[in-house]
Amino acid sequence: MLELLKLTEVIVGLVITGFGLLLSGFLWWDKRLSARATSKANALRGQIEQVDKHMINRLDKVEERMSSLEKESEATQRRVNRIETSIGKLATSEQVSEIKADVARLGEASRQMSGTLDTLYQAAIRAAEARK
Repeated sequence: MLELLKLTEVIVGLVITGFGLLLSGFLWWDKRLSARATSKANALRGQIEQVDKHMINRLDKVEERMSSLEKESEATQRRVNRIETSIGKLATSEQVSEIKADVARLGEASRQMSGTLDTLYQAAIRAAEARK
């Protein structure tokens, strides 16, 4: 019976040692995985912060560009309004036709007056020659 007790003691010792080894192996493995996960998480946090900074910079640039585009759009709108106002002051094709007709009539009247003046001038020259 003593042998059986010693054998039981050895078996219990081996079982406890096995559980101890398994437990220590599990704890070592868990610590290793935890350290690796923490390392990866820190690396990801760093990358996320870099991406955040990059995106914030890009958004700032986009906002600046949008602001300048709005100013350019307002300036363009003012120019278009001035052009529309100027176009409204221009003569229509009907008015241009009327002006052409008036200019043609003035030209004809000017030629007639020129002819009349020429005739009067020549008559005055002949009258002056006749008095001599």
